[in-house]
Amino acid sequence: MTPLESSDWLKTSAVDKLDSKNILRHRFFLKEFSLNNPSEIKRAQLLIYPESNCHLRLNSRWINQKIIPGKLNVVDVTGYVQKGDNKFMLDFPFEDGDKAFAAELDVEYFNTNRVKFTTGQSWLMKDSYTFPPYLTGYSGFNAPESVESKQVAEGAGQLKKKQYEFSLPEGYADGLNNVYLRINCTGDKARLFYNYRLMADDFYNGDTWEIGLNCFNFSL
Repeated sequence: MTPLESSDWLKTSAVDKLDSKNILRHRFFLKEFSLNNPSEIKRAQLLIYPESNCHLRLNSRWINQKIIPGKLNVVDVTGYVQKGDNKFMLDFPFEDGDKAFAAELDVEYFNTNRVKFTTGQSWLMKDSYTFPPYLTGYSGFNAPESVESKQVAEGAGQLKKKQYEFSLPEGYADGLNNVYLRINCTGDKARLFYNYRLMADDFYNGDTWEIGLNCFNFSL
């Protein structure tokens, strides 16, 4: 899977040319989401590829990391998300030209559940001179403008992912004490999911990753 493959690209450029009438304007994007899983949050990671400068604000706190345009940025936002309702705001100062961005927020819980929020039509957009105040309830936002999907440029520091799927036949472990899955791979880390639930992970050290399947309760 290529990064941001399931994310829509949203247009951030609002003018063909900057002038004295629009140079101070910004395009803001808003995504509201809820994290209501009973388990505590283990990790939250944001992937974002912007083609212009931007600033990120999550739950009334600016994310203190420089976002580099024209590159896939990987941002740890674990300390910014919270149980319950969340508000994610992106600020793009006006730039001339045809610019867009795509993003994906991936949240994992300690009970192995996982949820993703990708850019799409559920996000909202507003052009303004000033940052939308919290007390007004972010009024005036509308549906975003989407553009044709773009491929994240090779050599731009992006994550490269590969995904493989396999199935187990019914009764695969009948009469056996255990069944082992052995995986030979190279890379940073590997993860085993079952119906979108994280079952096991492994950091690459050169050895074969061996998983005993009897410790999992697969519902076949």
